[in-house]
Amino acid sequence: MEAVIDDHIDPEELQLHSRRYEEELSNGQVGYNTAFDYGWCLIRSRKQEDIMKGVELFKHLYKNGETKARRDCLFFTAVGYTKIREFELALECIDTLLRAEPQNTQAKDLKRVIEDRLKKSGLMGMGLIAFGGATVVAAIGLVALLTKKK
Repeated sequence: MEAVIDDHIDPEELQLHSRRYEEELSNGQVGYNTAFDYGWCLIRSRKQEDIMKGVELFKHLYKNGETKARRDCLFFTAVGYTKIREFELALECIDTLLRAEPQNTQAKDLKRVIEDRLKKSGLMGMGLIAFGGATVVAAIGLVALLTKKK
């Protein structure tokens, strides 16, 4: 599952799908498969704004697409949110999917990865806060030491 989240698209492939999507859009009707493929390409981009565009496209497809495709839209929306470190939103999507399909192993695997990344980001955040606090204490100590010597 890590590979799905860490996968990146070749910019030329993204451009190809973008042109296909824009062409259909200019003709007044974007096919579901074209929109889905473009969304998947956007989610695999290295650029956060592309990933967010993909998330929005999947949310649109979820609301307006075929009922049977909602599962995939939720899954890939969760992947997109995970890639941009919006873990709570990713968990909301995956939990919605698991309520509908409690035995979905892909969704369970993705949920584990999201939770692991959420924990790691929380630990990193706590480490940065601790480091920042130690730096402030050291600076205060240094100032006190320097003023004491005068």
